Amino acid sequence: MVVVAGLTCALPWTIASAQVRAPAPVTRAARATETARIGEGERIEHSFSRITGLALDAAGNLYVADAQEQRIAVFAPDGTRLALFGRVGKGPGEFDHPTQIAIDSAGVLWVSDVVRVQRFRAASTGAPATTYAAVVGTVTFHDWTSTRAGVIDRAGHFHVPVSYTRTAGPDAGPVAMIKRLARDGRIVDSVLVPRYPNAPSSSARYSVDARSGRMLRGLNHVPFAGVPVWTSSPVGTIISGNGLKYELVETDGAGTVVRRFNRTDAAVPIDAAERRDSLRALTVRFDSIPVPLTQVQGMPEEVRQKRLPTHYPPYRELSVSREGALWVRRWTTPAERGTSRYDVFAPDARFLGTVSLPAELIGEPTLMIAGRRAAGIVTDRETGLQTVVRFDVPDWVAGESTSPRRP
Repeated sequence: MVVVAGLTCALPWTIASAQVRAPAPVTRAARATETARIGEGERIEHSFSRITGLALDAAGNLYVADAQEQRIAVFAPDGTRLALFGRVGKGPGEFDHPTQIAIDSAGVLWVSDVVRVQRFRAASTGAPATTYAAVVGTVTFHDWTSTRAGVIDRAGHFHVPVSYTRTAGPDAGPVAMIKRLARDGRIVDSVLVPRYPNAPSSSARYSVDARSGRMLRGLNHVPFAGVPVWTSSPVGTIISGNGLKYELVETDGAGTVVRRFNRTDAAVPIDAAERRDSLRALTVRFDSIPVPLTQVQGMPEEVRQKRLPTHYPPYRELSVSREGALWVRRWTTPAERGTSRYDVFAPDARFLGTVSLPAELIGEPTLMIAGRRAAGIVTDRETGLQTVVRFDVPDWVAGESTSPRRP
């Protein structure tokens, strides 16, 4: 056992034996319906600078955190703006880079920023949760840069992502976990994220002098490389995978695997032109590095040798609906550009089918799903303008995603 920030976290870091395996999959496919776009069009009622969080309440209202503007906007299901609140600062109702946001079962909004977690409630019945209620507390080593979807589990605990680096001992290296925060500010427990050997460095870098260096973003792994992914669930577990094979594991606080999600789809070859363009772009990046490649740290050998994979990875991102369904985002081919494709699993790991969203979403914040509603973000490749897109998802996803789940 190891004690972190006053909490007891279970080790070892390796995945324990599975207790439950997924039943045989079924085949089902559907296309979601786009219902609204917020932040674009001829009459723009609202624009975003840097979206870092999304949340949906029971009425279908969408909450959008903007870290650069230091505020949160609330939109009705049709995209009409209902409220705008917050400003920069550390006082009640003020924000310092808001990131994870989530709505609990009572309709209360939780917001995490650099220094603390706050709660907001509705001023009257049926109104959005915009009125400052309380400061919940702070969490040591909180990863305030994370834009993972906010999660409140069924026990009413808010999930705060934590990351740090252990510098000594047999478990030296990066550590990631969630800490579950109660309404009174108590940290209930910690749930560790499994480590995977193929996890890339946070970034490639080189030294400028003995006291400083420069990061080389995007050179810590080759294009199309399968990398580990993870998310937390509404029952306080972690779902993760190494990104190399189609198997995802759900682990509890002790690191024991309680469920596996898998499929046996054949690997899809990377489009030749797309692979060639990526290789060319990588070469251009190399030409801009002012030091020999041997002096670059955090750059794996595959990058140095420009060895790109021949097949797309099995998945790229994970999202969990408020009801507990796991949405696994697949890589899309050039023929599927402009869409986002997800495999959907019920909470008991039954494969339900695939859902295609008619928009090419960015990676983080990840897709937010609650019942039949979903929301994600697209970015204009020329202007960088961010737009929120809302969807209605198929009935079978919403209907079967509420199956009981026990860790």
